[in-house]
Amino acid sequence: MDNIKSIQKRGVTIKDIARIAGVSYSCVSHALRDKKDISQETKDRIKKIAEELNYQPNHIARGLVLGKSFNIGITVQLKEDPNNMEFLIGFLREVEKAGYSLVIYTTTEPSGCLTEKELKMISRRMVDGFIMNECNTQDKKLMELLKERKIPFISYNGFYTKNSVTLDRAEGIKKVINYLIKLGHRRFVYLCHPYKGFHIKNKASKIYGFKKGIEENGLTFSVDMVIEGWGTLEDGYDKTLQILRKSGDLPTAFIYHNDLSAMGGMAALAENSIKIPEDVSVAGFDNIHISRYTNPPLTTVGQPREEIVKEVVKRILEKIDNPEEEFPVKIFIPELIIRRSTGPVKTKIYKGRKKRYV
Repeated sequence: MDNIKSIQKRGVTIKDIARIAGVSYSCVSHALRDKKDISQETKDRIKKIAEELNYQPNHIARGLVLGKSFNIGITVQLKEDPNNMEFLIGFLREVEKAGYSLVIYTTTEPSGCLTEKELKMISRRMVDGFIMNECNTQDKKLMELLKERKIPFISYNGFYTKNSVTLDRAEGIKKVINYLIKLGHRRFVYLCHPYKGFHIKNKASKIYGFKKGIEENGLTFSVDMVIEGWGTLEDGYDKTLQILRKSGDLPTAFIYHNDLSAMGGMAALAENSIKIPEDVSVAGFDNIHISRYTNPPLTTVGQPREEIVKEVVKRILEKIDNPEEEFPVKIFIPELIIRRSTGPVKTKIYKGRKKRYV
């Protein structure tokens, strides 16, 4: 039998691990991919041997044998929102753990839909499965391509449909409103939400939760309470300035589509000498890493990214192995994270040199 040094010199294969462990080739393959048909004791023993041999999987050879590319595709909208990047990093890590590579397709389109160039890249490069976000499910050309190529997919943070893993974003916004109502707020504005008319009837959307939260607390909802936008830093800043330039009483609570636009809004408020939370309360959504470091720290809605990522990757791997299998929607519940950007409503609000009364 070859000694370990000679095996490493020529390149370690699964057959080498199988021979040393005294098991079959398929047993090693299943153990390294954490398949349930192998006992934990056998998995641990095989993984230890693989580690000692410094085994590095040959995805090309493995793919040729099994008829797979061991690539999983995902699209990323190239915008500033760190929430996208935090999810992407999680997917990269989890997919690599499963022995796959993540193929990233990018788009600069505000809608998140892919251009013809990206669609051609997907059709040329082989992927075994695809991870889609909310925008992708509205991309008819991408959906047609995946169905034509028979590429299984799982969507995340989108609508309540089969083969999806999502967050109850409506519930998240309702938690924000209920909390602010308890603090005495009655005048709300929701800023930088895309596609106002399209999403307002979607029970999975934040704007639906905003509308329901307002109405369930005995207040009257109006579409004028919602300011459309794209959820960027600049958008939050610009749209907040629009609110400040309007005549009449200011809202006492500014709720933003995401943390990034909330940070832009906080800058606009500060430049106009409006104090947070003394004059107005501000809340975001996503609980991105930097939200706790704003001044003051931002009240927001947190989502269990790690759990969502693990569930998405688990399901896409199962779909790759069993393309005909259908999964019911998996819904995660968000958490309200209270920080110092929200506080009790005051009897007087000042906007520059003008006094405004609640």
